[in-house]
Amino acid sequence: MSTPVTPPANGPQPEPAAAPQYAVPQYVAPQYAAPQYAAPQHTAPQQGGHYYVHAGAQPQYAAPQVWPQATGEKTNVLGVVALSLMGVHAIFVIFSTVFARAAMRSGNYEFVMYGLPTIQTIILLAAIGFAVAGVLQATARRARWTAIGALVAGCLGAVTLLGGVVVSNGFYYL
Repeated sequence: MSTPVTPPANGPQPEPAAAPQYAVPQYVAPQYAAPQYAAPQHTAPQQGGHYYVHAGAQPQYAAPQVWPQATGEKTNVLGVVALSLMGVHAIFVIFSTVFARAAMRSGNYEFVMYGLPTIQTIILLAAIGFAVAGVLQATARRARWTAIGALVAGCLGAVTLLGGVVVSNGFYYL
């Protein structure tokens, strides 16, 4: 608290500078519309003189929002295809050990050395290609996140695939 200042008795007093006036922020409660109820439909009195209200007295809420397909935007099909190919690539990586074991039991070492990595690379490059095309597609804005996600996942997959090749060949010559 500040103490009041008493002015000296002699001479005119200068007016104090006006302090800037700021509006005090006030909380305003959000305005929600009350649910509107349909007029209840009564039936004729039943035994005992009671009226029954039908189930038609349900609250009427706001109309549903317009879904994106109603706006006329195109779906980014290339991004969806790219993300699907990334899913196929993930499943192939999971089952590649089963394929490698079956190929080695049959004596087909070429498939293990060249076939599996080649199939992985083809699927990965196709997914990256579709993802780049989906990101660059300016007319299809709906589900563009699929193209962006597939591009990021494809690049990470390419880094791990190339890293595995470098590390495996690097240790081969040590």
